[in-house]
Amino acid sequence: MAQRVFIASIAPLFENQVYGGSQAILQSIAVGLAEAGATVDIVCSLRPENENGFRWHERATVHPLLRLTGAFPDPYEVPPGDIAMSAREIAPLLEAADVIYLHADIFHLRRLIPENKPVIRSFHDFSFETALISAFGYSADLTIVPSLFLGRSINASVGVSGMRGVEPVVVIPNGIDTARFAVAKSPQRDEDGTLRMLYPHRPDERKGILECLALARSLRDERPNLKLELIVPKHIDADRLPDLMQIHAAIESRAAELGVQENIKYVPWQTSEQMPDFYRSGDITLCLGNAIEAFGLAPYESIASGTPAVVSRVGAYRDVPTNPSIATIDHGDLKATVSAVLNLFDVGLEPVQVHPLPGEYVQSLMIDRYINILLSPDDAIKKFQTPSSEAPDANRVMLAPWCHVVTGGIYDDYDYGVRALPDLSDFLRERDPGQMLSPADLQISGVDSDVIAIAIGQSVLVPAFSEPLSP
Repeated sequence: MAQRVFIASIAPLFENQVYGGSQAILQSIAVGLAEAGATVDIVCSLRPENENGFRWHERATVHPLLRLTGAFPDPYEVPPGDIAMSAREIAPLLEAADVIYLHADIFHLRRLIPENKPVIRSFHDFSFETALISAFGYSADLTIVPSLFLGRSINASVGVSGMRGVEPVVVIPNGIDTARFAVAKSPQRDEDGTLRMLYPHRPDERKGILECLALARSLRDERPNLKLELIVPKHIDADRLPDLMQIHAAIESRAAELGVQENIKYVPWQTSEQMPDFYRSGDITLCLGNAIEAFGLAPYESIASGTPAVVSRVGAYRDVPTNPSIATIDHGDLKATVSAVLNLFDVGLEPVQVHPLPGEYVQSLMIDRYINILLSPDDAIKKFQTPSSEAPDANRVMLAPWCHVVTGGIYDDYDYGVRALPDLSDFLRERDPGQMLSPADLQISGVDSDVIAIAIGQSVLVPAFSEPLSP
């Protein structure tokens, strides 16, 4: 059994501040491993705020030894001497470890890893260049992903590319600390009747901030007397990084164009401890962007706190469990978004009934699953290398996991819009998205061969692929 675990995180980590959802997951895993008796060494990118290192647990130490930018999408855009120094400083920790865990793997210093040490990695993104390069270019003994969407996307791309044999891909959903989030909201609406909408994301246009501004405008048009606030945490680096400063300026400019600048309420960037109170401060959480989420914690944390959410059917948000507290809409469908928000808001005039998360999304189960793999890596690798089913039929195709049928065509996550393939979308509308199809099946059903060729060329239809595994 492994006693010492090395964890790499290219993103910076902080003692009392969470940079993003992936880092919150990492902290819970590291503490869980330490409480199980392992010694855990976590390396991350160096920042002024963490330069002295710190402990999350007496057995879990964070070493900020990676002299990288700590910012995406170009974490390695630093002087070459900084990369060399990072390599020298982390090498002893790699040598001492029994198992290597690469969290959200974009760890390019692969040659430092001693031979014959098990390498487990996870992905929490599949859109940044660094993550795609890692997935296609590097192997591991086992890959963990937080959603069926991400597992299917890896198998439907890396697995059918012919570049390398894909290792077992195991789905472990991200877990929510329901005890921390589940504090009952007041059953009464605030006396002023204000609709408070939450935007718990970084200020990235693909996270849906512009859609939120358009929603605010439409809600004011729909109900002129409605009091409305869009609550936006100001990013931790908003006054430090030029790109974020520019994004915030663009948000202000667009809000002014729409006449909703007075509806925006900025609050400080929220720590992990503050997030339950942040969710409970609102009436509805908005996840309206077209960012290709690999899981997306926000709607799960929100409903665990008793606040409903509205999400776009993009990426892993298509996997959200059926729950009366979550409304799903097609990305960009403003009319449907307005309707969903007002329906949830009007329902909220009555005492709020919290619809609990399925047990699959509870944090303790996620931690146990990671512990079982990372502390007994050889057993886990052997278990998941056992074929679970027959290989897919090489002569058949499937709808890509990054696509789904919408009105007017097929929405493609990676095209950030709808591809107009009417015959194909009509054919697929009544079928299971995971069904394997032969080109002959499609032609017999009336789909033109040219349309099939276009869909294959656009990776809307992909070669049949294996389904990811369950722990």
